[in-house]
Amino acid sequence: MAETLYEEATRCPFGCETPGRLAGTTRPQGPRGPKIETWECINDRCEMSGERWQVQVNADGTIPPKGSGSIGPKAFDINQATTPQERQRARDYMRQLEERAVQGGREF
Repeated sequence: MAETLYEEATRCPFGCETPGRLAGTTRPQGPRGPKIETWECINDRCEMSGERWQVQVNADGTIPPKGSGSIGPKAFDINQATTPQERQRARDYMRQLEERAVQGGREF
C-alpha cells in the first residue's frame, strides 16, 4: 500500500526514514490556521537520532509538497528607492564577509 504524503513527511528526513515520534504541535495562526507538528527521530542507529523536524498540516488536512515554500520569487524584493550606491555597498559588504569566512577557515 502506498504511503500518504503525511506518512512520508513524518519519517526521518535525515537518512534512516524511520517513522518519528510526535514531540509537539502548535497553531501559530490560531485554531483555523495551519498546524505545525514537531517530530523527533527515535532510531538509535540513526546518526541524527534525537534530531527534530517540522511538518506543516494545512487547515484542510493537506500537507504542502516538500520544497514548495522555497519555490517562486523572493518574498522581499529590493526597495525601488534603494540607490545604486547602496546596492553596491551591500554587495561589497557581503563579499567582505565571505572573504573573512574563507580566510578564517570557515564556510557558510
